[in-house]
Amino acid sequence: MTVYATVASRGGAERGVLDAGSKTLTSDPGGLDGHGLVLGYEAARIHALSEEHGFLDLSACPVKPAVGEMVRVVPNHVCVVVNMVDRLVAVRGDRIVGEIAVAARGMSV
Repeated sequence: MTVYATVASRGGAERGVLDAGSKTLTSDPGGLDGHGLVLGYEAARIHALSEEHGFLDLSACPVKPAVGEMVRVVPNHVCVVVNMVDRLVAVRGDRIVGEIAVAARGMSV
């Protein structure tokens, strides 16, 4: 599972901000360093989250994402991420092939 996010800003040569934060990626690090793996920029580290934004440390990246670029993030804890949305979008390659309703959204045990 991946979360699509956009690089909303680059406040410095070694920093970036994603439009996905704790409401999308979850603040649970799952014992890992950072809050998800940015595909294509594996040396990037999502070092902090606000509710709506993820803060990138790009200091180890030889190539850095540009403002406006859409990236895919593998979240650390998929269960929490799925519970935060009403539906998932199924993608094959570069094509949207369907939607999956999250039937348990908002349910308690």
